[in-house]
Amino acid sequence: LSSSQMTGLPGVISAEINTDTGTPCRGELSLDGGSDSYYEYLIKSYLQSGKTDQRALRLFNDLAESVDKHMVGTAVKASGKKFRFLGRTQGGGGYLDTRMGHLACFSGGMFALGAEYGKKPDMTLKLGEDITESCREMYHRTATKIGPDEGTFVNGNVGEGEIFQPSSPVYLLRPEVVESYFVLWRTTHDPKYREWAWEAAQAIEKHCRVDGGYTDLQDVSQEHPAPNSGMQQSFFIAETLKYLYLIFTDDGVLPLDKWVFNTEAHPFPIKGAFDREFNVPVHSAPAVHKPAVAQKPQQPQQQQQQQQQ
Repeated sequence: LSSSQMTGLPGVISAEINTDTGTPCRGELSLDGGSDSYYEYLIKSYLQSGKTDQRALRLFNDLAESVDKHMVGTAVKASGKKFRFLGRTQGGGGYLDTRMGHLACFSGGMFALGAEYGKKPDMTLKLGEDITESCREMYHRTATKIGPDEGTFVNGNVGEGEIFQPSSPVYLLRPEVVESYFVLWRTTHDPKYREWAWEAAQAIEKHCRVDGGYTDLQDVSQEHPAPNSGMQQSFFIAETLKYLYLIFTDDGVLPLDKWVFNTEAHPFPIKGAFDREFNVPVHSAPAVHKPAVAQKPQQPQQQQQQQQQ
């Protein structure tokens, strides 16, 4: 079944699928945990293939259009300032659950990374920029300047009120917000992404640093939050700190036209990107060495006939 047949939204899949029937097991559709890596790899599969995986690109473009039409809400401040956030919906769209998880904030960078290859580049880039701005608000509006693991947004006019409330106030050292800052910095070079990244880095250093490393937090809405589990996950170094570091490096360090980062931020070379550096012939095929065919021994009668001739 195609995604549109399964969910009613082209490019959008269910996080759980019945392996006997191929039908969705869960009605809720989101870009949050459970399906986020699948979506992330659509545009990255296209890029890593040397831009040959057209099926992955088509699915990415379908996703961008479905998300923009059916999965985005808007909180409007009294000043008229609008914040577009990524919600959750049911099959076919229509209903919008206004919760946005930290995990879903990777999508801002994903849409920015693939915008220039999309059917609607301006729409896709704006979608990435808007989602990332709302993710930044989830950081900026808390007492710690660190975002919660999930926020519930207001879809509509909020007046002078807050555009969201933390619905899961823990911070688990996740990387998705700074990941999108990194991609948007590299693709737009708007200095605000470096400024936002530096805000996040300072807040993490202030509130998460402990003697043995960095800890997760119990409630980011508190000025002095207690540790949550007291653990430092490996992805904090592999992703969160790596993206923060790369934002402040030159674009020539792991350039995005030569490397694709997997979902754990490990860089993979793009097919063909290093052919010139390593003198790899573009259209050559490896030589095929065929084994020598042994001559069949002649029978005595054949030898005698040849001698008589």
